[in-house]
Amino acid sequence: MNGFCKEGRVQEAKELFYEMKSSGLKADTIGYTTLINCFCRAGKIDEATELLKEMKERECRADTVTFNVILKGLCGEGKFEEALDMLEKLPYDGVYLNKASYRIVLNFLCQKGELKRATELLDLMLGRGFVPHYATSNELLVHLCKANMADDAAIAMFGLVEMGFKPEPDSWAHVLELVCRERRLLSAFELLDELI
Repeated sequence: MNGFCKEGRVQEAKELFYEMKSSGLKADTIGYTTLINCFCRAGKIDEATELLKEMKERECRADTVTFNVILKGLCGEGKFEEALDMLEKLPYDGVYLNKASYRIVLNFLCQKGELKRATELLDLMLGRGFVPHYATSNELLVHLCKANMADDAAIAMFGLVEMGFKPEPDSWAHVLELVCRERRLLSAFELLDELI
């Protein structure tokens, strides 16, 4: 099945999956996740989410990898609201999310210029004790600076530093420059004090 998926032969993968099930083999998390990933890569997110529902109905527990595949598929189709909703609700359903879960959505939001949503997601991450990887954090800060979102950039920087993040010199230089350019000197001094 994995071979079909790698070749983009979604229909054959699906047929093999259900043929295996009908011959008495129990579908497990790995099998479902493989097929879900196959659908997502082919842009068939609706079929992927149907498989996720089927997993739940058959009491086959989806894991973090399964949900990360779905999150990536949703974002790839521009369905950010659904991805954000999933990130918000899954922990309350007992699903463990990891840094990658948030990074997937955060990166897509930055790439699509959805920076307000990206900062809201950063707040959610930090509130749940997750600090994004350096590349993701720096990418967000650079995007905020390019969009002249001084307040958001400064708030994001404060939140990240408070959680132990050490920004690259280029990132904090961009944020400081933007804050100074917008004549928010008090914020600039506070930020500089926090960084040093």
